[in-house]
Amino acid sequence: SRFSPHTHGGGEEFLVLDGVFQDEHGDFPAGSYVRNPPTSRHTPGSGSGCILFVKLWQFDPADRKEIKLNTGDIPYEAAASRPGVERLPLFRDDAPMVREAAVIAAGRMDSTSTVAALTRTLQHDDAASVRRAAAWALGQLDAHSATAALATAATGDADAGVREMSAWALGNADDADGSAAVTALGTALRKDSDVDVRETAAWALGKSGSEAATDALASAAESDQSTRVRGTAAWAMGHIGHADSRAVAGLTHLLGDSNDDTRLRAAWALGQIGDNLAMPSIREALNREKNSDVRRALVRAFVKSGGDSSQLMTGLLNSGDPEVREAAVRSLAGARAFNPWPWPWPRPRPWP
Repeated sequence: SRFSPHTHGGGEEFLVLDGVFQDEHGDFPAGSYVRNPPTSRHTPGSGSGCILFVKLWQFDPADRKEIKLNTGDIPYEAAASRPGVERLPLFRDDAPMVREAAVIAAGRMDSTSTVAALTRTLQHDDAASVRRAAAWALGQLDAHSATAALATAATGDADAGVREMSAWALGNADDADGSAAVTALGTALRKDSDVDVRETAAWALGKSGSEAATDALASAAESDQSTRVRGTAAWAMGHIGHADSRAVAGLTHLLGDSNDDTRLRAAWALGQIGDNLAMPSIREALNREKNSDVRRALVRAFVKSGGDSSQLMTGLLNSGDPEVREAAVRSLAGARAFNPWPWPWPRPRPWP
């Protein structure tokens, strides 16, 4: 059989599995590997027939590297991350975008066999985009053995994008409550100069569920300059749900925040915690709060914290805002009358 002459717009590479492939460049028997980059051209065919394994359109448009080799002439080498497995290297590409694509592909394989290689990439690759992708892949794979490397990257990598992704990966792990992860995330939340890193660290601490994270989160709630970080720290304390005087202090401080969403998250979190130490602050906030969503969250927090002031409830039932009246009516049935609303959630996770 023979095909018409054609140019490879996106490149192709193929392995001859059986028979002999032919074009104007030569004959290629079984075991041959051919790499034809973008803009290459040939007239393929086979006099006796052949079977190929072909991959198309995966090249960098600027790639011009041609390869033609016989795999029988190349020695196999041990696969470092898979004991007892050998591999045959056909092509290595030093372009960062290619390494990044390979790392992302490994993160989507749902196999822990690549964790060791991904960890080395996170630790040693000279391209920040590749290290960031490696952190993402390790988070996707929930790689417990990479916790130490991710913790180091979350606090020490020179690139903020890598630190942010490493913090996300630590929060995404099933064992996010481990001391190494919590310590690193607390350090990132307190000290990192980048707001995205601090916000993601706060989210990850909330995901950890660790009571040991409370002090760092409360400090961020009280003093961080970013409303995003303060709001996510409030969400995190509510997600942990530990009744702690330090958490209550940080959250009641946020009831006076200038940002509506931050106050909403703080009120929601106080409802999740349900500590009666917060009652005076919740009552004061209800008397001054103008935002109806925040007022609804405060009513919920008031009831879940043990509030039953008939005078306050009467005032809420007479509110001009129907949503506040609705929340007050629910409160008459007790704390269990509320569904989890409002349920603030952090912004979407970072992506490589």
